[in-house]
Amino acid sequence: MPDNPNPKRPHKLEDHLHGRDYDHSHDADEEVDHDHDHYETDGRLEDNALWIQDHVSLLSVGIDIGSSGTQVIFSRINLRRMGEELSSRYFVVSRETLFQSPVSLTPYRSEELIDDAELGAIIDRAFADAGLHPDNIDTGVVILTGEALRRENAEAIASVLAEQRGEFVCATAGHHMESMLAAFGSGAARVSHDSGKRILNVDIGGGTTKLALVERGKVIATAAVHVGGRLLVIDEARRIVRLDPAGRHLAAQAGFRWSRGDVADAASMERVAEWMAEAILASVSERSFPAEVQSLFLTEPLPGLDGIDGVMFSGGVAEYVYQRETREFGDMGL
Repeated sequence: MPDNPNPKRPHKLEDHLHGRDYDHSHDADEEVDHDHDHYETDGRLEDNALWIQDHVSLLSVGIDIGSSGTQVIFSRINLRRMGEELSSRYFVVSRETLFQSPVSLTPYRSEELIDDAELGAIIDRAFADAGLHPDNIDTGVVILTGEALRRENAEAIASVLAEQRGEFVCATAGHHMESMLAAFGSGAARVSHDSGKRILNVDIGGGTTKLALVERGKVIATAAVHVGGRLLVIDEARRIVRLDPAGRHLAAQAGFRWSRGDVADAASMERVAEWMAEAILASVSERSFPAEVQSLFLTEPLPGLDGIDGVMFSGGVAEYVYQRETREFGDMGL
C-alpha cells in the first residue's frame, strides 16, 4: 500500500497559542506532545471548589436582652472574599431573616436579679419555633442593654447563654452604642441617607431613652437619658410590683413617694408619665436644662440640635406613638 501523500502533521502545544482550538480531543493514533484536562461545564457554580472558597454562608443568631423586652432573631448571612483585589478579607453581600421571635417581657426574679430560668426558656422556645438547634449556629451575639445590664447576674447569664446556645460573642452595649444601633435599626439612618436630611432619632425603651443625631446617613452624635417606660410596673390590683431606683426618682419628681406594694391609681400614673414625657422633650429642645432634667442625662447632652429636618421614634414606647400597639402591660409605656 503506498504511503499517504498528505500525512497528518503532529499536533503540538503551540497550536493552542492565544487560546486557539482549546476545546478538542485527540485521536488514539494521533501524535501529540501534550494532554488535555476536560472539566464538566454543566455543574452548579456553587459546587465549584474555588467558588466555595470565596463564598461563605453563616447561620447567625442575635439575642437582645433589654430593660423591658427580650427577642431572638435568626439570620442567614452571605459573605464573599475580595479575591479580585488579592485580599483575604470577606464582606457581607446579603442577609436573610429566617425567624424573628415575638418580643417577650424580660423576666426579673427581684430588683437585683434577672430570672435566668425563665429567660432560658424564652430563648429555647425561639430555637424550637425556628426549627433550629444550637449546634446549627455558626455565629451570633448576646447583647444586654438598659436596666437589664444593671442586674447583678446579667453578664454571667449572658456568658452562659453564649456558651450553651452556640459559639458566639457576649456583649454589653453602652449608652452610645445603644443610641447608634437604634438609629440604624429604626431606619433613621436610611431615611437620612436617602433624603439627605438631618434626622433626630428618639428611642424610648424600658429603662432609658437613647438619642441619635443622623446627618446624610451617618450618626454624628449620641446621648442617653434615664427615662424609660418600664421603670415602674403594677399588677392587676394596681400594686407596684417593680420599682427601679430611677422609677422611684421619676415618681418623686412628679410628687409621689412610692415604694413597692403601694397602690398607684391611673391618674397618678398619668401624672408621672406626663412628667417623663416633658423631660424627654426638654432634653432635645432646650439648651439650658433645668436641674431635674440635667440630672437624668447618662451622657453629655446632644450638641448642635439646630437645623433638624425630622424626628423619628423607636423602641417599645414608639409602638404607642405610632399607634401600632394598644395593649397595656402595667407600666409607664402608655
